Amino acid sequence: MKSIKYLALALIFGAGLVACGEPVGTPGKTTVEFAVPVLESGFGAGYVYVPLVITADNEADLNTADVKAKVKIVETGAAYEGKHDETGLPNEDGVMGDYRVTSFDINFPDYDGYKVKDEEENKKLYYNEDTKKWQKKVQMEVKILNTNVDELRFTFQIESATTTIGAVNTCEVVLAKTAVDRRCGTFKVESDGSVFAAFSSFTTSISWNSEYGCFEILPWESWAYSPVYAYWEAETEKVYMLPYEPLMWYDSAAMQMCYQMFFTVQGNSIVPCTEEKIYIDYDLETGVYTFPADLCFAVLVYGCDAGYNPQSLVGYFTSGAYGITMTKQ
Repeated sequence: MKSIKYLALALIFGAGLVACGEPVGTPGKTTVEFAVPVLESGFGAGYVYVPLVITADNEADLNTADVKAKVKIVETGAAYEGKHDETGLPNEDGVMGDYRVTSFDINFPDYDGYKVKDEEENKKLYYNEDTKKWQKKVQMEVKILNTNVDELRFTFQIESATTTIGAVNTCEVVLAKTAVDRRCGTFKVESDGSVFAAFSSFTTSISWNSEYGCFEILPWESWAYSPVYAYWEAETEKVYMLPYEPLMWYDSAAMQMCYQMFFTVQGNSIVPCTEEKIYIDYDLETGVYTFPADLCFAVLVYGCDAGYNPQSLVGYFTSGAYGITMTKQ
């Protein structure tokens, strides 16, 4: 069972605020650089996240003030090199750039501001056992605008920083369409019927989250608090979902959890599916996903045990649809 991706959501409003007056802290004995010189990814998520790191030899050498870095695009003339979108608007020919960087200004927050009180936990989170150095990672967000090409490349360089710039000061991003990418996109969801409430067809988006290694499907009917999830079995090149998966708390004090779940109906009872994997067929030519005809699928609320396993049904968020198909638009 994958970890619960949306189990604990915290909004920390003031974490980045600093009181007026003289700057406090130092950049420490640190370097900033890209985490890798070449980042290979796909198109599935519509975004790519380029990791940068701030590094020190010892924990005491990490920055006690925010460290700033500025990144720029380097044009290399390489094959498949993309064009950055500067305006967010089509040009006179109706063409936009291939990708857009959310911000070229990178901030590494001060270590004292995000570390926890537990020293062992800090070492587990921020000590790199391979390099024997202390390190924090941040990510630069890049939106992919052109998904019609099979390959796209672009290169970034750290132009300046308020501390030392490390040896990996450039990063080439290489995007290539994969079998996973070809299963992403916008889909119309239809059903033969439903159990709890009337089903209405809807449009959803399927994207690939490379960090968690899963497909994210959002929305699912009226459920839009989190995606529902599917996975990729590389050896068979098949998409599958888990029989049930905890999504987020409905009421943590009452141990009530929201789940995506496959089930059957026996009389007045809901019987959760017990298969290890639920395979979702996909036809590459027609662009149609087909769910198992004998199973219903819904987002449900269950009371759960300490291992987040569902125990007793509380209610439902979606209709409990069966005979589901998703057709690429």
